[in-house]
Amino acid sequence: MTTRQQETSASEFVSAIETVDLATTMNVAEEVGREYRSAYYHLNRLEEDGVVESKKIGAHLLWHTE
Repeated sequence: MTTRQQETSASEFVSAIETVDLATTMNVAEEVGREYRSAYYHLNRLEEDGVVESKKIGAHLLWHTE
């Protein structure tokens, strides 16, 4: 993946988190058109980079921007 593709992906994920009513991994995955595993991977990388944060609620991770 090129740097440009990574930037586009990051902005798509951030936008999806801000757009969906309940930003679970599955809802974000559906919003960006990715499989659950792919979305989970990208969201975790964004969390490691400090771009997004997650909070575990029951069996779900809820994602949010800072």
